[in-house]
Amino acid sequence: MRTRQKDSRRLKSIGDFFVGIEDAAAQVSPGTPPHSAPAKAEALQRKLHDKGKWPAKPSIGGWFGSGNWLNSNGEFRRAITRAGEAELLTRYEVQVSPPDLLITNYSMLEYMMLRPIERPIFDQTRAWLKACPDEKFLIVLDEAHLYRGAQGAEVGLLLRRLPDAGGEFAGRRARQCLHGRDCRRSPFWDSLAAWARGV
Repeated sequence: MRTRQKDSRRLKSIGDFFVGIEDAAAQVSPGTPPHSAPAKAEALQRKLHDKGKWPAKPSIGGWFGSGNWLNSNGEFRRAITRAGEAELLTRYEVQVSPPDLLITNYSMLEYMMLRPIERPIFDQTRAWLKACPDEKFLIVLDEAHLYRGAQGAEVGLLLRRLPDAGGEFAGRRARQCLHGRDCRRSPFWDSLAAWARGV
């Protein structure tokens, strides 16, 4: 459950690092010396952005906000998804506005299916699938060749339970297994693809 105490503790590193860099970089002007702190911050921000390690938000400082975490109605006013933001950074953002693309692992997916607080993710996805009948629910298994034995059985059973959590997901799933090294045809690849079709 999200609280302002947890936010101030857990999101502190975002404020200290990303917001600090963004604020310093905003001080750069045409006459700023190249070795000044603002110029270095701007160079670091550009480098992180080029490497895909900068949050995909128009302004991380605007998202993080300042002052009270809650408004007068007790609703969160900081660290909430705003228009035009392509990346969700917190679990709360995902629960309130489920993303088009969710990257997770099988352990966290199982927790999501069990926890009532995560229910809105499945409910809103189900509503979206119902409203958009031509859309597919895509499941991608990266490094699928590693799912063997007990772990493979656990992942398989979890994926079979997913339609029960989503309801509308049944019959709307497209499946893709990705082999980490190559995707050449092989007996193993054929058997894995047959397994995926039956999930």
